[in-house]
Formats: sequence, C-alpha cells, structure tokens
Amino acid sequence: MERKNRKHTADNLASKRVIDLTFSMDEERLRYEEVFKWIPSLTFTPTATHETLGRSVHRVVMATHSGTHIDAPFHFIEHGITIDEVPFSQLIGEAILLDLTSKGAGETITAHDMERVGPDVRTGDIVLLHTGWDRLWGTNDYFWHSPYLTVDAAEWLVERKIATLGLDLPFPDNIADFKPKVGPPIHMLLLGNNIIIIEMMCNLGAVDRRRFTFIALPLKFKGMDASPTRAVALLP
Repeated sequence: MERKNRKHTADNLASKRVIDLTFSMDEERLRYEEVFKWIPSLTFTPTATHETLGRSVHRVVMATHSGTHIDAPFHFIEHGITIDEVPFSQLIGEAILLDLTSKGAGETITAHDMERVGPDVRTGDIVLLHTGWDRLWGTNDYFWHSPYLTVDAAEWLVERKIATLGLDLPFPDNIADFKPKVGPPIHMLLLGNNIIIIEMMCNLGAVDRRRFTFIALPLKFKGMDASPTRAVALLP
C-alpha cells in the first residue's frame, strides 16, 4: 500500500507543470551592502576543487535575507516566531495571483488596488503580487525605485487573514521607511499579525492560472529571522 501511495504521489507530481519563482543566487548581483550596510553580500569561496582534492566544496557567506527569501515574524517582532517555527500551512498550499503590472517606479499599491485585483482573496490564502518588477533585478532601480504597499493595503490583507504575502519586489515597504531602530510599517503590520512575507520572487508572469498550488520551503535555521527559499508554482 505504501509503495502504491508513493507511485500515486509521483504520478500526480509528474503531471504538473513546475514554474520556478526563484532568482539564482549569483554573487555578482547580490550587493546588499550598497543598500543596507547590515546585510552582507553573497560570496562563494572554494575550499576544495576537482584539481586539488577531486571534489568541489565551497564556503558560503550570505545573509538570511539573500535572494528570494522568507521573512519570519522574528525579523521585526522581538517575540515573534522564528523561521524554523513557521507552519508548513503558510508555505505550502493554495495561492492566488494578483496582477499589479500596471504599477511603475515608486508607485503605491493601495487598498483600493487590492480590492480591484483581489475581491476573491480568502482567509488563509497565500497571496502573490505580480508587478513585473523582477525585470530590473541586478540594477540600482530594483531597490531604490520599486513600487510599495501603503498602510491601508497591508491592513486590507490583515483584515482578510491571509497566511502569506509573496511579491516580486525587494520588499513591501517604501525604502525610505527602513531606518535604524524603527521597524518599517508594512513589515510591522504583516509580521505582527503572523503573516509571512516572501520577497524577491520572480517569473510570476509565467503563471497562467489565478489559483494554483504553491510551495516555498526555508532552510531550517534554528532561531533565525529569515531564510533563502526555492519557491515554485505547481500548475495543471
């Protein structure tokens, strides 16, 4: 029976289209220190090579927020849950894709926008915002001029009790609101209500369904605030 169940699961997965929603972790493109001095850039350093030891091994230096990543409440909420405590129900499940590709550089995403594109958002949804901003990955504009959510848009999501917010933006806040010792308001609202945030997603334009199965699993960093993830959409 167990072997039959495994075969059924494998056949079911084989029938799905898998869309990768994750940026490659390329050290030439991840230069956070130019934006946030407290976030180290990604570096790979070989500790063994095929020429020297017949194998390849690397030391990796990165931030918990490197590349496509998941923010746990502990990122800004002192007593919030950590990344290893985030329930699987907030990382695996039904997602709804909201089209906000009309938004340009520095424009706000408001509650009115959310109501316009997401009237069918339900309690427990994984909500993914598609702006197309991932096309600017690797440029200065990606961080400095991205669209961002207003407080009333975050409140709209909180009121609907969504599970998770994913977006193809570097973050949901206005970059001007990132200040030492002061939590940015959108992060504080969402994480303070145990809504998980998945930042720096990509390729949402390849998803041709409004609702679909979504998976994004973090590394099990004990007691940490965030983790890189491999996010995917499973489509019929």
